Amino acid sequence: MDDIKKEQKAQEQKQKQEKAKKAVVVRASKKSGQYYTPEHPSYNQVAAKNLLVFNSEEAAQKAGYKRAA
Repeated sequence: MDDIKKEQKAQEQKQKQEKAKKAVVVRASKKSGQYYTPEHPSYNQVAAKNLLVFNSEEAAQKAGYKRAA
């Protein structure tokens, strides 16, 4: 019985880790109308007064933001 519980916990942790990897924090600029992914050079350069944060690219796109080139 303990082995089953251990296996279930291991599976749950693995699923949480995979989910966390898929979650991307996207930063958008109200001023430019663009959003930036963590790999983009301007990701950390959006001014605080213009900053919006989304939990996915899809959410940023639904809000009307375009991916920065």
